[in-house]
Amino acid sequence: SISGRSKTGQAAWWEGICNALSRFRSAWPKKGLTKDDRRLLEIADNGAGRSNLTEFAALIALRQERNLV
Repeated sequence: SISGRSKTGQAAWWEGICNALSRFRSAWPKKGLTKDDRRLLEIADNGAGRSNLTEFAALIALRQERNLV
């Protein structure tokens, strides 16, 4: 769980995820995006200071669950 990490660890995790999302945007074709995917990308685009880390982490977990199916 991301909430168990230090503030520095949370910030590093956030930065890494956002960097990956922006670098591999082609892996997220608009046609296949769910409402949750669009929200995840919106939060990533807004940056850590403006969005809710708890919501972002939950959306990442949800996406990971769907990827396992």
